[in-house]
Amino acid sequence: MNLDLSCFEIIGPVMIGPSSSHTAGACRIANWARLINANKTPVFVRFTLYGSFSKTTSGHGTDRALLAGMLGFDVDDIRIRQAFSEAASAHMKYEYVYDKETVVEHPNTVKVEMYDAQNNVMSVTGQSLGGGRARICEINGIKVDFSGRLNTIVIEQEDKAGVLAYIARCLSQENVNIAFLNLFREQKGARAYTFVETDSLIPEAALAKLRELHEIKRVLVLRNEDVEEQAKVKEQSEQQENFVEEDYLFSTGEELLQKCSAASINISEFMMRREIALSHLSRQQIYNKMLYAWQTMQNAVNIALTKPERSMGKLIGGEAKEVNDYLAEHPTTAGGIEINKAVAYALATLEHNACMGKIVAAPTAGASGVLPAALMVMREFHQKSEHDLVYSLFTAGAVGFLINLRSSLAGATGGCQAEVGSAAAMAAAAVCELAAASNAAALQAATIALMNALGLVCDPVGGLVEVPCQVRNAMGVANALTAATMAISGLKMLVPFDEMVEVQKKVGDSMPAALRETAEGGTAQAPSALNNCAAKACGGCAFA
Repeated sequence: MNLDLSCFEIIGPVMIGPSSSHTAGACRIANWARLINANKTPVFVRFTLYGSFSKTTSGHGTDRALLAGMLGFDVDDIRIRQAFSEAASAHMKYEYVYDKETVVEHPNTVKVEMYDAQNNVMSVTGQSLGGGRARICEINGIKVDFSGRLNTIVIEQEDKAGVLAYIARCLSQENVNIAFLNLFREQKGARAYTFVETDSLIPEAALAKLRELHEIKRVLVLRNEDVEEQAKVKEQSEQQENFVEEDYLFSTGEELLQKCSAASINISEFMMRREIALSHLSRQQIYNKMLYAWQTMQNAVNIALTKPERSMGKLIGGEAKEVNDYLAEHPTTAGGIEINKAVAYALATLEHNACMGKIVAAPTAGASGVLPAALMVMREFHQKSEHDLVYSLFTAGAVGFLINLRSSLAGATGGCQAEVGSAAAMAAAAVCELAAASNAAALQAATIALMNALGLVCDPVGGLVEVPCQVRNAMGVANALTAATMAISGLKMLVPFDEMVEVQKKVGDSMPAALRETAEGGTAQAPSALNNCAAKACGGCAFA
């Protein structure tokens, strides 16, 4: 269990759409593969896609994202949209192989084979875990485990006695604190890889010493921006709040409530202190990081409402403005202005996402419209301050963290209940805190929202994060707001939050693969949807 997972791995990343798992996660895997390949652009690269990756590649922008990562672009780089032309400019050739038969450990798996001018090849296999998170599971046929959460030294070596001791000694002499050290090898005495994760900057002097040993063939550094920022804070001797990490770790909703009660604080303050304890950044730095996420959320909505455009797949575009304009003329429409405004805002984010705009995965790109829509109506109709809105995102992050810990946030493993259902639970909890309800009410609201979305399948038409994803987000924010209202009113569910998360996982595990983001079932197989795909209504690669 990743009990120390950052809140920003749930509210984030800030990324280019349309899919956190299939776009951001794919980009991250390819970027790491490039770094493992000594940060070189290969002459030729082959991407072999498995599972869900192999079935919805173009629709989710996975093809562009992989190329972009291979070119060194980060997940929020707008050039992802033009990845094909960028690859041509870099004289990098490529091919995609779609392996729909091989059974893999994770449905979002890709093997990246990078060739140089002499036809030497470096092979890296990665898995996209949902929400933009990823891991490297194999390098040149050797099983490894790397998730990029800390600064990491990757050492290719001969598996001989004394090498690990030499590595530890070199780092110790330069005051580098080792958080984790793992050796992965083919067999005894053969080639091996050592991954050293550290909580500090890695001095060049340490790297130089490592390279002096004959048995060490290559030394690479995969940097983490948060660790770099933490080191800068220490260098500047900025006064820090001191919170003990162990005091802010939790694995259940009940444990979270108990710890908040013991400290007499709400969930958002608890999560802020937890983030300070985990990252050693200042409160202001962490606040500013979440503020950037909140500003990105608002920008996505505003762009779609003022300058709508057709999505990458041409299936949606302009609906949010249409609803918003209608509400301006008919404020007393059925359902009320507040909830319908939230619907317009949720539609807007998904439009911007589907146009490969910049959004915040919250907790995924496919569910990115729910949380911002709920908070925007709390600002507009309940005059909540920016400070309170930013802090409420930490409360949402706590709920998403617990769901991720014990169930899933990825449509490929849990269906849309794991994406829009989880987003609705997160938003419901955030709204409760904004309404000054208790911590217990916030988890009650999350429980209601999860219960209402239980069994929701993931069935994107043509593999695109457009239909029915857009309207599902609208449904999700309505679910969140009504769930929050019920919880604030005092309703208590028979099934508590922790049990509901377990139920969500069991339902997701029971779903057939056709209903988990493969576009092989549900709405994606309706006759009109199939006819649309047969006619190639998406127009192909619109941004190539």
